[in-house]
Amino acid sequence: MAKIRIGWASRDVSTTAPTCISGQFSVRISRGIMDPVTVTALVIDSDGELLTMVSCDVTEFDPGITRRIRRKIGEKCPWIAPQKVLINATHTHTTIDIFSGMYRAGKDFPPEKELPFEDPENCREFFADAIADALNEAWQTRDIGSYAFGYGFAATGFSRRVCYLREVEKKTIPGMYVDGQTRMYGKTNTPDFSHYEAGVDPLLNTLYTFDLRGNLTGAIVNTPCPSQLSECEWHLSADFWNEFRALAHQEYGEIHILAQCAPAGDLSPRLLHYQQAQKRRLALQYGDDPLAARKDLAQRLFAGFQEILAWAKKDLRDEAPILNRVETLQLTARQVSDEEYREDRDALAEFAKIPFKTDGTALERIVFNSELAAKRNRCQAIVRVYEEQKEHPTVPVEIHVQALGEIAFVSSPFELYMDYMHRIQAQSPFVQTFNIQLTEFDALREDDFRGYLPTKRAEAGAGYSANRYCCRVFSDGGKQLVEGTLRALNEMYDKLKEKSN
Repeated sequence: MAKIRIGWASRDVSTTAPTCISGQFSVRISRGIMDPVTVTALVIDSDGELLTMVSCDVTEFDPGITRRIRRKIGEKCPWIAPQKVLINATHTHTTIDIFSGMYRAGKDFPPEKELPFEDPENCREFFADAIADALNEAWQTRDIGSYAFGYGFAATGFSRRVCYLREVEKKTIPGMYVDGQTRMYGKTNTPDFSHYEAGVDPLLNTLYTFDLRGNLTGAIVNTPCPSQLSECEWHLSADFWNEFRALAHQEYGEIHILAQCAPAGDLSPRLLHYQQAQKRRLALQYGDDPLAARKDLAQRLFAGFQEILAWAKKDLRDEAPILNRVETLQLTARQVSDEEYREDRDALAEFAKIPFKTDGTALERIVFNSELAAKRNRCQAIVRVYEEQKEHPTVPVEIHVQALGEIAFVSSPFELYMDYMHRIQAQSPFVQTFNIQLTEFDALREDDFRGYLPTKRAEAGAGYSANRYCCRVFSDGGKQLVEGTLRALNEMYDKLKEKSN
């Protein structure tokens, strides 16, 4: 077997031009750059078999941007199969607008002459070009090297779904969510607080790459935590990954960091029930630094990164078989009930009667109008799903399954709840299995979405991230996702065993 060849490249995709920032119910127009928003590409070549990955400081993907990216890859680096490139979002909420989910900026609500912003189409084109260019550079610069891998611990993501003792009547907020006994970011300083719905997964999965001289050149860093400490900012930012990269660069030079968000649909970097203690901790450590929480998380993450590296590099590998496959699973769709259909049909009619705001400041208008557009679109989506669900009872879901020797990488386009990752890791035949959420996918409609994939207990609790506005698939489809992923992993493992015999 030939020695593996490894190539890295990164691109800065932030812009000083005002651009729509996606990630909330209303649009924000960027006021500049807090820190670079990047894409990072990795190519590992083993006897012509490729493992190709790109990590992006963006919120999520839709089929429209996926098709554009794949077209660009085909044009600029035809030696790489576009569909086999695993592309993931770190789920930062302070990035350029590449996603046409809740609202399409400039199309679903009136533009503002007093508050102009870059055409989102230009942002998407620029973004797709950057990914293809980075991949091409990673391919062109690949060279003989080695890798090491391992896992450690870093508490980064905490349960964000709060459960209460009291029985709460489910209440529908049209176009937003169905409230229930469980609430995302619910209050904990109340006698009714019972527990968090999920636990905490402190596992940190890492893969390190080295050049011929043994110098660290880059790393895949996989942690179950979305980039949501600066989620309401009006400046572009990679969130806590910026502080982590700064620590890595300070210690190891300009190495590449390919950040992966492991399944964390029910997790966030916010510790909800210990806020006074956290406030004191951050004040004593960082003073009045507005980025204190980001720096604190990055320090924990970097400590885990270094601990793993210290022992993992004792086992450097310079050759390994690579297998790479993409397949589409048909998951049972969540069915919209007759009652839900009537609620959203009627709500849509009411939202249609509400005119776009024409008074007030330009900022007030664009916030109000984009939120109104989001509510209309989310109700319209439910109506459309109801009308089409008999003809389309399943949701096609693309998954990547990649193997590098004893390591497996598996993907999902959902904001996937943590439990599904544990099921896959527990039954995977590989020594170590990296799970990655919010990956690129294609579908019939360019503005289709995959949303959250909650657990059965989350369905019962409802609330944001576990209701019809947030989910195309519920736990029965989650079971199918796990089973399909494990089937692919086992088949791939058997092929690797055949190769080694």
